[in-house]
Amino acid sequence: MSRSWIFNTQFEDSMPDSNLAKFMRELYLYPAASNGRDGFFFVYAREYDDLSQAPRDTSLQRTLLDIMAEEQLRTGAMFILIEDLKHFGHQYYRSNSKF
Repeated sequence: MSRSWIFNTQFEDSMPDSNLAKFMRELYLYPAASNGRDGFFFVYAREYDDLSQAPRDTSLQRTLLDIMAEEQLRTGAMFILIEDLKHFGHQYYRSNSKF
């Protein structure tokens, strides 16, 4: 089990072709408590009082700021069972109806 801002499903929705989104589709994701700014400091290594001053140099920065213009950032958690590692690459948790 791991809890992190990178398992924010808002990123998967906004960047569906990204490596991050592809990785999330291989895991069992579930919600986790969030402060509404999860990941912001990690991406920028600082806070901005005025978000219009934050750089938009990378696709992750642009996506993060676009999300924050509409709603709060989320965080998420994930797990993958050891016995399911053999299915990695096949979106097992999304394609298997038992989940």
